[in-house]
This record gives sequence, structure tokens and C-alpha cells, in this order.
Amino acid sequence: MQKVRRRHKLPLHPSDGQVITCQQDHLRRHSPHLFHEDGRPRSTCTVLFPTPRRSRANALGERPYDSSTIGYWLQTWLDQFAVTAEQGKPFDPARVLPYALRHTYAQLRADGHGCPVYNGCFSCTFYTTDFTHLPELRQLRTGKAEQLAALESAYGGVLTAGPLNAAGLELLRQEVQQIDERVGKCEADISSLTPEKRTT
Repeated sequence: MQKVRRRHKLPLHPSDGQVITCQQDHLRRHSPHLFHEDGRPRSTCTVLFPTPRRSRANALGERPYDSSTIGYWLQTWLDQFAVTAEQGKPFDPARVLPYALRHTYAQLRADGHGCPVYNGCFSCTFYTTDFTHLPELRQLRTGKAEQLAALESAYGGVLTAGPLNAAGLELLRQEVQQIDERVGKCEADISSLTPEKRTT
């Protein structure tokens, strides 16, 4: 995510996976120079939509199409027919942009609203993790538990807990419990591995 300069894992619907697989197969057929004989990309940085422009930096398909090219393709396609809204009313095709499609996808994942658990991704039904993130999960758990203990101590003495405060405390307890469940699952996954795989 360029806005926050962080990488994020996004949930994919099975149909998304099928589209990605089709594009990968298309690349193997039309750009065989990007792949080994067994079908693996020659570079770990090969992109899904590499620009056909040949250059030293793009010898292995590591440079994507420019975003303006995708926009041009989309507008050319839209010019071929009338775009209508769900109610059958005309819809301005100039409003159909790659950026808008990206936001539409995100809105579908959030049921048409902003994410209700902002900065609480571990409690989201789409959130997945594995044992490679155990250190981060344990660190998150420690921070949440310390915050919970401090608030419980304060409300028991200096502060008086009202309905909102009580709800916030309960939410924090649930978050700690959810993290504990994630940590437990990750630890169980590790213990199920063979010693050789565990070492790897």
C-alpha cells in the first residue's frame, strides 16, 4: 500500500485465483522467455502484467504496464456500449476508472462501508495468518494485555467506568482472547510439522 508504505495480504475469492491462474498461463504461452522449462518465472520479481517494452530493466518481465495504459484500455472498451446503473439509468463512463474498480472491490469486502474494525485486522473474518507471524502476534498480545491491565486498574481506583468504558474493556478482553486463539493455532501448526520442516 503506497499510502502507508506497507505490504498487506488481501483475501482472494476463488474466482480471483482463477483469473490470476489464467493470466499466468497466458504469460507462459505468449512470453516463454520469462519462464524456465518447468514453468517457473526466471525472476522472483516477474509481475502479472509485464509491459512488452523491451529494456535491460525489463528483460525478465519485472516492469508492469503504466497505469495510464490500463485506463486507456478500459475507456476504449467502454466506448463500445452504453453503461447503465443498476436501476437502468445511464451511467457516465468517464467515472469508470481503474482506481474506482479498486475501491469498488474494497467496498464489496467491507459490505459497502468503511472497515468496522480499523486497525483490528486480526478480528476480521478475512484475516489470515500463520506461524511465521508468531513474534508479531505475541508482541501484539503483550501490548493489548498491558493496556487491558492498566485500564482495569485505573477503573478500579482512580476512574469510574461508565457504559462506554465498560464496553471498551470488554472489547479489549475479546481482542486478547482472539489473539490467544490465533497464537494457539499457530503453535499447533508448528508442532504438527516434522522436525526437519520445523527447523526450516
